[in-house]
Amino acid sequence: FFIDAINRNPIKILGDKNTVRSYLYPTDMLRKILNCLINSKPGKAYQLGSNEAVTLEQAAQTISGIYGGNSAVIYNPDLGRDESEVLLPTQLEEKVTQLVDFRSSVGKTAHWFNNSRVLCNVRK
Repeated sequence: FFIDAINRNPIKILGDKNTVRSYLYPTDMLRKILNCLINSKPGKAYQLGSNEAVTLEQAAQTISGIYGGNSAVIYNPDLGRDESEVLLPTQLEEKVTQLVDFRSSVGKTAHWFNNSRVLCNVRK
């Protein structure tokens, strides 16, 4: 989504636009991983995602908006529906507060992409 928005190309959703995902800013993910490494019980599985569920459509529109709304969001629902569910964090991860909400995470990521264009092989 980011590369399309940076290049002012349409953002393509391949599949169901209502598929829900959990997005987490890298620093928040790192804090959750470290918490699990230090405080988890052996053999137990943990969900390390955000408490905030976001649809693919919301993600695409938010990213397009950060870049001035210049990228249309196009849909290809023929690729099928993702029936997987988003699992909310277990009690252990709730000890680690998410500091960066989804919209702020998108803004910070966009800022990084804008300053790393050579690394990302996108045009200016």
